[in-house]
Amino acid sequence: MRTLQIASAIIRQDDQILMIQQPDQNGLYWFIPGGVVEMGELIGAALKREVKEETGLNIQRDIHLAFITQTIAPYQNRQSTAFIFEVASFSGDLCINDPDGLIYGAEFVPLDTCLERLKRVQWDSMRDPLMTYLRGEIGQGKVWQYHQYSYHHFELVQRI
Repeated sequence: MRTLQIASAIIRQDDQILMIQQPDQNGLYWFIPGGVVEMGELIGAALKREVKEETGLNIQRDIHLAFITQTIAPYQNRQSTAFIFEVASFSGDLCINDPDGLIYGAEFVPLDTCLERLKRVQWDSMRDPLMTYLRGEIGQGKVWQYHQYSYHHFELVQRI
């Protein structure tokens, strides 16, 4: 089973949240910046690298763990753990420099726009914890655990 670690960032500017646009099987969708931690890379370094590549912004030191999502997907032969961080300070201007060419847009949007865009994300294990956190329904430090029961069906097993 392939094991992945993912680092993603919630970056706020005033009352807005940074979102990136990327493709999936159904077209384009909006989410927060982040990506896979590479072999030999620490999670903080991966977070900074992914944000820089996808948005052009440089993360400063003030980073806090928001929540963790763990997904076991036997039908896809993978297991992933996503670490979602709140980034309190950053520098630079928005400028996409994604070496994979998979980022089509990056912009700060109001919270209500962010939540509307997130409703269209097809993966509930990515969508639901983030929406719940952004709406202020849970505090920092929660762990969401999902299990895949069929190729397209993931179910929340536990929230700690």
